[in-house]
Amino acid sequence: MVLSLAEFIEKETGQKASPAKLAKTTGLAVSTVNEALKKEATKSSFGTIVLLLNALNISVEKVAQLYSGKQMTPEKAERIFLAKTDLSRLTIMGTQFSTPENFWQARDTLVDSIYEGLYPDETDLVMLKDRIENKKTSDQLIAELYDEVPKKAEDNGKLS
Repeated sequence: MVLSLAEFIEKETGQKASPAKLAKTTGLAVSTVNEALKKEATKSSFGTIVLLLNALNISVEKVAQLYSGKQMTPEKAERIFLAKTDLSRLTIMGTQFSTPENFWQARDTLVDSIYEGLYPDETDLVMLKDRIENKKTSDQLIAELYDEVPKKAEDNGKLS
């Protein structure tokens, strides 16, 4: 099944893309955004696709995967992940950890996630670091998420 770019975005983000917001964020014309969203995901220019998906925080790896039509395998994802890991600096994807123990715990958790098919990104890493470095339990993280959802909805004008 071939998806339009709009369908791909909805699948990745769980919501429909707003052409006006995307145009404002990317600097593209609204007509360009509308045209790209209606086309098959691989029929727009690669540059336009990258601009639109980056504006929605969809990783460049997914852009390349979408464009090439190749599926990411856990092995490929692990190689990409390991290339973004620096033991000497205790960093993963540019995020630094305070101790080797925290670094290895995060690294092992992320590699496990890759082989479970989750392909974690920078946002997942930041949340994991927060959990590990601050010794947060899953219950604490869930409580924070529940507190955050109404705030975001209110900020977006959905709650008054």
